Formats: sequence, structure tokens, C-alpha cells
Amino acid sequence: MKNINKLTSSIITIFIFSQITVGCSNQSNNYKKQNESLKVENQQLKDKVSQLDKIVSDYKSKELKQNQLLIAYDAEIPDKVRFIEKENKLLALPQEDFVTLNIIQKNTLAKVLDRALVDEEMWIYIEIPVYDTAANYKGWIKEKDTVAYTKEKVKLVQSDVTIKAGSEVYETYKFEDIKTLTPKKMTIDDCGRLQERKDGYCRISQAGGRDIWVKESSVIYPELR
Repeated sequence: MKNINKLTSSIITIFIFSQITVGCSNQSNNYKKQNESLKVENQQLKDKVSQLDKIVSDYKSKELKQNQLLIAYDAEIPDKVRFIEKENKLLALPQEDFVTLNIIQKNTLAKVLDRALVDEEMWIYIEIPVYDTAANYKGWIKEKDTVAYTKEKVKLVQSDVTIKAGSEVYETYKFEDIKTLTPKKMTIDDCGRLQERKDGYCRISQAGGRDIWVKESSVIYPELR
């Protein structure tokens, strides 16, 4: 009987010990998983802090550069207008990646108001055509991002062109609609952006989202200056 009791006691002791061992092992695994998770979260936080530090550093660098900005204005402006062939940004200051005032659409003819050398780079202060809000239409662009306005460029101009008074126009976006519409006669010269050409006609976008089709022979391109 005593042997049986001893055996039973031994079995119980072994069982309890095994349970404790398993429990400790599981707890150890849980701690490991939590530790790995904390390591990942810690690295993510470090990455975010690093990103914020870079943003602050870039901002301070820009601010410092702005405070040190030297604009050496040119006494002469050789070109009254410049042709902008590709879409570009109209900037508030002659400085790379500064505040964008507007987007200059491709094939835009801009009026040159001023010219200056900044950090050994020539910039021009220009005025671009706008058709809705009379705001943010003056700003800076690198001169090298523009080209001279020559006779070869005249009929490439899209912004802006003039529709001469007396022209018959069709108020529609779709070219096919002009077959069913009655044209209206322009009483005065008007302007807009030439968006499309088709079968001798041009589609012109104007203020207020208005689109008209007119014969290309009625469109006046800006003169050479």
C-alpha cells in the first residue's frame, strides 16, 4: 500500500512539474513574441522620427535659403514674350521647388515683365493668360524652360489666341454638334485657349467653362514682337 502511495505521489509530482515546465515554456514563447513585436514597433517609431527630422531639416534649409536669396535684376529684357512649350510651374519666387502659384499649360505665350540672375541661373518674371479668376497669373520660371517666340512657333500657340469679331461660332464641346446648331456671330474680339483642331475648325476654351468651335481662318495668333 505504501508503495502504491509513493508511486501515486511520484506520478502527481511529475505531472505537476511537467505542467509547470509547459507553462513556463509557453510563457517564455509569449515573452519572445511580445519582445519581437515591440522591436518592430520600436523600429517603426524610429523610422517615423527619422522622416519627421528630415522634413524639419528640409524646411529649415529652405527657410535659410529663402532668407539668403539674392535676386540680381537685369537692367535689360531682351524678349518681350517667351514661348513655353511644355507644362511647367509658375513659382512665387525664383527658387527651385518654391511655392507654386499656377500651372503653365503647354504651348503658352507669356509676357516677360522682369529678368534676374539667381544662384548663377537666369529667371524671368512672367504673366500668363488666365480665363477665370484674375489671380496667380504672374510669377517666376527659369528662362531655360522657355524658348524664343519665332514665326515657326506662331501657329503652335494655344494660350492664348483671339477670335475676331464677326466670326461665326458654335457653342458646344463636341465637334459633331455643329451640324445641328445655329452659329452665333461674335460682336467683339474675344480670346481663349485653343484646345483642338478638326476639319478646318478649332475648339476654343474660354472663361466659365465655355467651349466654342470656330473656323481656323477666324483665329488670330499672337504677332511676333
